[in-house]
Amino acid sequence: MKLIIVLLLTLSAAIIPTVLSAQGTSGVSARINAQPLDDGRIEFAMQVANQATGQWGDRIRPRVRFFPPEPNINSWYSSSPPAQIGEVETRIRVRRLPDGRTEFALQQKEDGANWGEIIAPSGRYLSSAHRTSHIGRWLSSTEVLLATSIVAPVVVAPEGVPVLIEDDAVIVDRPHLRASASDPAEYYFYGTVRDLFTDRVGTVVSIATKAMHDDHKTAVLVYRCHQAGTLDAYITNAEDRRFVPDGDRVHVTWRIDGGEVVTEHWYSQTTDGSMVWVSQQFQDHLPFADSAAVRFTLQDDSRVTFTLEEIQDIFTTPVQPNLDYCGHY
Repeated sequence: MKLIIVLLLTLSAAIIPTVLSAQGTSGVSARINAQPLDDGRIEFAMQVANQATGQWGDRIRPRVRFFPPEPNINSWYSSSPPAQIGEVETRIRVRRLPDGRTEFALQQKEDGANWGEIIAPSGRYLSSAHRTSHIGRWLSSTEVLLATSIVAPVVVAPEGVPVLIEDDAVIVDRPHLRASASDPAEYYFYGTVRDLFTDRVGTVVSIATKAMHDDHKTAVLVYRCHQAGTLDAYITNAEDRRFVPDGDRVHVTWRIDGGEVVTEHWYSQTTDGSMVWVSQQFQDHLPFADSAAVRFTLQDDSRVTFTLEEIQDIFTTPVQPNLDYCGHY
């Protein structure tokens, strides 16, 4: 219980991040260019109009800009890296239709984080005949208006949010996941805490698992919404021991649901080295993951390896609305 109380008391204040909107406040005219090549590929690019003169600017040619001669039908292909149109990341989308036409469109990260709806010019098709009759000639779509800036949306938390629970924390034992019934290393818990002076509510959900290392018996993943309205996540341990050696950086390899293996550095911002803050990429995967394998390689080349199973348990608790609307209540 000592660890759980400490976790709830550390729902400290933090700067609230900006949440970006799905529609910019200004726009610019743009068009897609396509050039059939003699090897069957189609090179594509885009142009943006000069807002002062109305003249088309130079073609923006992303590194990944060639559509294959025999693509998967109805599968969208994307340019890469995205072009920066004002503040907004923008990419070209291309797909082959069953009737042989090639369709072009644009797409923007209208909220600053997620790709928005397809932006389809009215004239956006390249016929199968043009793929052979116009080799080496640039063709252009009709114009579309692209957003150049992003603004914060209005998000209203529904009635009943934030959720408060009577106890500081609810602990759910998970004996079916542990090797020994006498070892209470597998559990998850959720809790809320209200600030006595501001009435702001913070929320913690956490999951504990047995680490494969004698010096760190239990690894604990904590995902929390601060009272100030920010989300973060960190890994600590249940024995109040240093989790990383002297220094503030640890080499981490992780894998979500058996997918891509990611290697990066995470950081400890506590003087006793007991908490390691996870990367934003790892944090973003958590609400959609079922399992995760994590390995810390410490400065003495020793390793701490652990797996988190049934992660969805901590994102289906009664306090989940607090996480969904963190920063908006």
